[in-house]
Amino acid sequence: MVRLARLGSLAADPAGESLRRRRGRHTVATSAAARPSQVNVRDLRRFALSLPEVSEEPHFELTSFRVKGKIFATMPADGSFLNVFVDDAEREVMTAVDPKVYETLRWGKQIAGLHVQLPAAKGADVKALLRCAWERKAPKKLTRTSAE
Repeated sequence: MVRLARLGSLAADPAGESLRRRRGRHTVATSAAARPSQVNVRDLRRFALSLPEVSEEPHFELTSFRVKGKIFATMPADGSFLNVFVDDAEREVMTAVDPKVYETLRWGKQIAGLHVQLPAAKGADVKALLRCAWERKAPKKLTRTSAE
């Protein structure tokens, strides 16, 4: 299961209270810190490609990041958004925290992950989401090796 602790730099919820989620021994606590500057797409691409056995390949009009051939994220050339294929737990946390930045991504009638508005997103959160999506799609043997 993906670690929600990586999503620890989230913004405050609309009521001004901090969200807390417990998942095993990992806790996510949000802060009311000001939103940082725009995500640097070059750094985001470099981070995604630094994950074990990741490749970048075209996917229709988007670029895709894949692990062992499985897509875990897609992004247009202009870097305006990122589709990231995380599980329900990460999706629920992020859409609750900032629904204007993190939207539910649908694939037909199914929920597939998150649609992230990159200009308004926090870089650390986006990298954490990429890591979570990579862990979800990567072979379990590879994720165990990466965690060591």
